[in-house]
Amino acid sequence: MLLTALMFFIAIIVFIIAIRNYRQGFIAVVVVTLLTPYFIITLGGIKLTHVFLFALLVSFMVHSQYKKGLPFPKVITKNIALFVVSSVVLIFLTATPWPLQFSSVARRVINMFALGILGWFAFPSLQKIKSFAKIITYCVIVICLYGLFEYISMTSPYATAFQKTWSGDFFDGGYTVAARGVIQTRVGGVWGYHLAWGQTLTLIYGFLLMIRASVKPAVFYTANVLLFINIIMSGSRSAFVGLLFFSFFAFFSYFSWKKILVIGIGILAFLAIPKSFPGIGAAADTMKAFVFVWDDSASKDIEAGGSSFEARQEQLTRSFEIASAFTSPLVGVGSGYLENFADTSTLITNDLLGLESILFGMLIEQGILGVLFYFFLFFQLYFFTKRLQKQAGIKNYMPEMYYFSYCVGIIMTGVRSNYDIFFVFALIYIKYLYFQSQISR
Repeated sequence: MLLTALMFFIAIIVFIIAIRNYRQGFIAVVVVTLLTPYFIITLGGIKLTHVFLFALLVSFMVHSQYKKGLPFPKVITKNIALFVVSSVVLIFLTATPWPLQFSSVARRVINMFALGILGWFAFPSLQKIKSFAKIITYCVIVICLYGLFEYISMTSPYATAFQKTWSGDFFDGGYTVAARGVIQTRVGGVWGYHLAWGQTLTLIYGFLLMIRASVKPAVFYTANVLLFINIIMSGSRSAFVGLLFFSFFAFFSYFSWKKILVIGIGILAFLAIPKSFPGIGAAADTMKAFVFVWDDSASKDIEAGGSSFEARQEQLTRSFEIASAFTSPLVGVGSGYLENFADTSTLITNDLLGLESILFGMLIEQGILGVLFYFFLFFQLYFFTKRLQKQAGIKNYMPEMYYFSYCVGIIMTGVRSNYDIFFVFALIYIKYLYFQSQISR
């Protein structure tokens, strides 16, 4: 009851801030999103995210000056519209009841895009975006220090308190005490869910590298080191592979070929360390298991647990079979099927309950066409970002780092309640590039 009352109070404060100042209201929403497991919190039966979206929408209507800034990109509007229209068309080609599908598609679209679109209008200048990045930097330090506390103490009282208040979709599988190689416990941070924690921190890591905040170098590097450590401590192989993508593109963006060669040789030498070297050999085995995700023997060597590569192959096969059950694997069985019928359907067996990839759920519900339209949106965002980057005179591989690492993460382990955060950071970076291109002209 106390935590519920506290979140009601916080929601009221955020609502008041949003009504008084749209930009500050948006920042307050993002801060609360990062500091709490927002995706499980409901107030009076309404999801906290929807309360915040309503507050921002009212504020946006009140503060008309924010509508007069840089217009929302038509290219992105068209591609979002294509995604929405394709999802609606697929409803009429599948077997799941239409009302359930319309509800599922509407919620998906709102959860994916609404916060990012509202965020676009919150920052009227380049300096405002840099100030936002500064706030995110300090938030990162706070939440990552909690991650260190969780790893050292092997307890998570903050996240546990939310779990006890709102059980809902909250995941707790004993991972806080589950070792994975040299990682003695898998950190779930303030969200209490190690997969969401690792995946989301990689997004924040990319955002802070793309938009360097106006903070002292010591603060910037402290935040990035803490992010790196927490991503490793999450024990998520998909987050670790995403981190490797970040490192790879960052090296090519900022380092010379000679430095890249030296670093590459160092990594290969580390992986080659035999088990006869205590500690170091165990660390090398852990890294092998995280990098070579298709090699189940590497995971068994460190007793990693989790879904194996073979299990994912079986899930992919089963997904195709279920997608073909009523109509065709091209269109699937219909949006919302898993949410509404997973517990009663004879098609959904225990080996599918994890759905360890965005591909599996989308194949089942929207078929091959749904998957293609979904990733087409990703690639269009990426190409648009690269075009703006060229206009701004910026030469690095930060967009590749951000988009490709996230794609790898959701393909390996699914979307973990953070597509809204992905889209927020992607759009803010695009607006950042717009402002930079105006300066470079």
